[in-house]
Amino acid sequence: LWAPRSGKSAAAAEAPASGFTGRVRLGDVSRVYLSDRVVMSVRLRSAPGGAGLPAGAQYLRGKTLDRYEHSEWTKLRDPVSAASLDCTAPAEAEMAAANVVAQEVSMVPALLPTLFAAHPVVRVQVESGRPHIDLYREATDTASAARAGPVRYTAWSWRQPLTGSQRRLLAGEQESYLAMLGPPARRVAATPAVVELARQWCEDLLAARGREPHRKAELDLAIAHRLADRLRDRCAYSLDLSEADAARDGVEDFLFHTRKGHCEYFASALTVMCCALGVQARLATGFMVDEYDAASGEYVVRERDAHAWTEVYTIADDWVVVDATPPEALAADGGWWQRLTDFWGAVQFFWYENVVGYDAAARRGLWNWIKELFADLASALRFVGQRLYQSFKNLLVY
Repeated sequence: LWAPRSGKSAAAAEAPASGFTGRVRLGDVSRVYLSDRVVMSVRLRSAPGGAGLPAGAQYLRGKTLDRYEHSEWTKLRDPVSAASLDCTAPAEAEMAAANVVAQEVSMVPALLPTLFAAHPVVRVQVESGRPHIDLYREATDTASAARAGPVRYTAWSWRQPLTGSQRRLLAGEQESYLAMLGPPARRVAATPAVVELARQWCEDLLAARGREPHRKAELDLAIAHRLADRLRDRCAYSLDLSEADAARDGVEDFLFHTRKGHCEYFASALTVMCCALGVQARLATGFMVDEYDAASGEYVVRERDAHAWTEVYTIADDWVVVDATPPEALAADGGWWQRLTDFWGAVQFFWYENVVGYDAAARRGLWNWIKELFADLASALRFVGQRLYQSFKNLLVY
């Protein structure tokens, strides 16, 4: 009972959640340490008929960044509040009709004010707080920042692929946002060497886009996927950044000198190269959902699951995830010791969520579970009694 409450506890609310940050800067000379600390549990509920993990739902987006300069990513401008983005939770019937996936999240408050959800998030309901969804489709909540226990919320996101009406709504909504962003090439300070390499890799696709402008959406995605494939071939995944040169541009240093880096480098290089070729793209940061606990029916999210990827915009598909990070880097198995530490981290978070964070919501959940249990028991007893009565009656009659 004492061990998960000790100072070494991975789920201590006051410990900083260093795995995720809304700030991305390349070129820092360091060795990255991946923490096994559990920071979030996620239960997914999709519309009837949905099987497995919905497409795109494994990327829980927190922040998007669209301007690259001096090896650092920032937002071009603060997002404009949009009154049309309602945060009221829909009814279950609406969920089925709207083709959405619900993400029931419990996370440490150190991650606030960011609320993580798959894109595009359409509605958010926080247990006790005031959620907000901005024009970037990013969800935040500043009212819950002072709480000590876990932050519980439900986010509803549209499933991929989007329906026609959903695509039209998002296309109309994005007009002012894209006008604010302006031409992609002006938002990134790509060095001539990076631009030239991108053009060499996609020369045929650029020529096809010039000949067939009506295929721009299709070819923009093809360019992004081509660049992602070439990046995986050219560069290696590594957490050792001791050879990085802060005097060089971060993307150029990654592509031509070190040729190794973690997800932020792969995502930055892909996003910068896309924008340099006129493809509307931006950097996204958040968490990659992968570890499933069959016993609890929830996905376990650790600090080391913090991830960065690229989102490419087309009017036909809205913002599409294109991940340049080598897949084997995301699925690495650390052996029996890693599995043991993962199990211990999960135990710590369970203690934090259900004992340390035993609040009004947890009490309501327990009471509802007890009521359902007794209701099921009463129903079973009635059924058994009816069967016994009918059997005894048949015995007497026949």
